[in-house]
Amino acid sequence: MNYWKVLSVVINKFKNAFNGIRLAWLDSSIRLQMVLAIMAITAFTLLDITLQQWLWVISAIALVIIAETVNTAIEWVCNLIDTNYNEQIKRIKDLSAGFVLMSALYAVVIACIIIGQLCVGG
Repeated sequence: MNYWKVLSVVINKFKNAFNGIRLAWLDSSIRLQMVLAIMAITAFTLLDITLQQWLWVISAIALVIIAETVNTAIEWVCNLIDTNYNEQIKRIKDLSAGFVLMSALYAVVIACIIIGQLCVGG
């Protein structure tokens, strides 16, 4: 087995993955989610939350950003398939946008629970 060839393949896969992250950053919806994530991190830093609470916050933020990234990829694929109005593609895009909304609502619930715990002293 040629280890240099294997290493080269692995490095190229990481290059592709980092290029995907760079492409995601170009999407305005993902940038908006990143701005909201920074605002949440700032707010929770000021609230001095526990490590366990941070794990929930970071997980919720990651879920929203991942959902938005997948949504963007699905939209791009749909736009490649058909640039005209297509009811089936609309349903696919709506479903994928719904996934982003559900993840955002989950993040809001996590934030409310943590803030509630802080308000009651727990």
